[in-house]
Amino acid sequence: VGTLRSQGFEFSVAGNLTDRIELFGGYTFTDATITESSDPANIGRRFANIPRHSGSLMLTYLVTSRLQVGGQVYAQDRLYGGTQLAGTASVPGYARVDAVVRWRPIDALELRANVLNVFDQTYYDAIYRSSSPFAYIAPGRSATLTASLRY
Repeated sequence: VGTLRSQGFEFSVAGNLTDRIELFGGYTFTDATITESSDPANIGRRFANIPRHSGSLMLTYLVTSRLQVGGQVYAQDRLYGGTQLAGTASVPGYARVDAVVRWRPIDALELRANVLNVFDQTYYDAIYRSSSPFAYIAPGRSATLTASLRY
């Protein structure tokens, strides 16, 4: 392909809105383009599968001193696909909702449940081009349970 340059900026927020409500979020702008190539027609073209705009916002609420619940919205804009260079084939942007619950039954133990893609929305991770474009469907709803023990 040649040389790729990715530049942009990120804006983030983090803090407590109240004693019980925490907010985390961010927005990212990425301009990923080809700066050098053996094919001069590729210079200035976008690199495939890198969203120009993406962001997330997470809010957590401390129900008790040992129980916290929260939710997050993650969104990104349209992806343009190709093998390396972005072509005209694309998949739409999306917004996904995730959830988390943290419980600390004793000081040394934390149990955390995460659910990604709560509403089981269909969206695409990437799009490629060979003889014809094809896209990868992102995983549907998934859940994890994590136990952390401090000793």
